[in-house]
Amino acid sequence: MIPSDGPVRLGIAAVERETGLSKDLLRVWERRYGFPAPSRDAFGERAYPADQVDRLHLLRRLLDAGHRPGRVVPLPAERLRALLEAPVPVPVGRARVVRRTRAAAGVAGVGERGDDRMLGPLVDHLRANRVDALQQGLRQAIVGMGLERFVLDLCVPLTRRVGDEWARGALAIYQEHQYSELLQSLLRAEIARVPRAGLAPQIVLATLPMEGHGLGLLMAEALLVLEGCSCLPLGTRLPAREIAAAAAACRADVVAVSCSAAPAATQVTSALTELHAVLPRGTTLWVGGSHPVLQRRPPPATVVVASLGEIRGLVGAWRAAAGVPDAPT
Repeated sequence: MIPSDGPVRLGIAAVERETGLSKDLLRVWERRYGFPAPSRDAFGERAYPADQVDRLHLLRRLLDAGHRPGRVVPLPAERLRALLEAPVPVPVGRARVVRRTRAAAGVAGVGERGDDRMLGPLVDHLRANRVDALQQGLRQAIVGMGLERFVLDLCVPLTRRVGDEWARGALAIYQEHQYSELLQSLLRAEIARVPRAGLAPQIVLATLPMEGHGLGLLMAEALLVLEGCSCLPLGTRLPAREIAAAAAACRADVVAVSCSAAPAATQVTSALTELHAVLPRGTTLWVGGSHPVLQRRPPPATVVVASLGEIRGLVGAWRAAAGVPDAPT
């Protein structure tokens, strides 16, 4: 983690990049809860000390786990860490298990606990900075499991495990980032190797401006190309009108976006409502991720993807409704 006794102070843009918490949300918390409490630099800009940035990372984890900002933002770091160590019950209608903190922003539900015999050595490599060994272990897993099972049975639980390890102080922030970059690189390489069937639906994948996490969306893309879908990935933090313009340009059947738990519920609802309003007629909106609003009160006219494991059935259902032949097996 960032040393709390050092002189490091980050500007609000850097804190947004580090934590995934938007500038608007940080300002709202500052007004409403008195935290964060940045100082001002020589130019009058907000400057956040390292201990506050660390606490914001903890808050981000708790939001991903389903906690409400009003209950956790005012708490001290020690209490936040205790909450991260506590089991979190899954809401009714989701998987009927007790799960630990969500570590992967925007990654939902499948293979959540994983096989410790496989996960443990990989996390050990990361903890010991054995990056080459970690990369080799992941590559071997892809070869042995195939891309679909690699994503569902290893990537999802391993990403959560890495986040949990960071939350209890066993991994540094740079190690978590290192893992994320490595996994994204491997997934992109594997996606590029999948033969392009070019079948419907044509899907645009992106996140909205308040969402900077794209790992879950990349996992979804891997599963979609395996189903033969035509995918146009646009990355993160795109305005609704730009996503809609891309959908119109490529005549997309579906726009798929991901929402982690960090943004305020009103931000998510407003952004999704705007996106739906500007999408071309006949384009379906799929929304996945861990934001609680997707389970409690999803915006109208959206298809909520509760877990990555639903993708195959969702694609099949879309093709059946559209009268489009399914991908050959």
